Amino acid sequence: MKITSDILDHVRDIYTKRREPESLRPLAAAYWRTLLGLALLAVAGSILWGVVMLFSVLDDLGTSPQATLPTAAFNRAALDSIVSQFTARQKALQDMETNPPTAIPDPSK
Repeated sequence: MKITSDILDHVRDIYTKRREPESLRPLAAAYWRTLLGLALLAVAGSILWGVVMLFSVLDDLGTSPQATLPTAAFNRAALDSIVSQFTARQKALQDMETNPPTAIPDPSK
């Protein structure tokens, strides 16, 4: 317990005298070590994350995919019905071109 209180007392003294040049070096060293530790932690974390993702991809490559047939994108009868409707519409438009309606009412009256 004495060791931790001595360390805390020393840190408190350094912090209270932070404006003096003698106390600036230990603060700078602690700051630098903190930054190096955080950078090391970030690099180690990113490497660990990359290894985990690599092994998950390799694990997925080892498994076989499901052997199911894809479902049909459309129904043949429904497609034939739609095509016949388009054909009937095209025939009706061609009939209108050859035999236009005779009397078109005036919408303004």
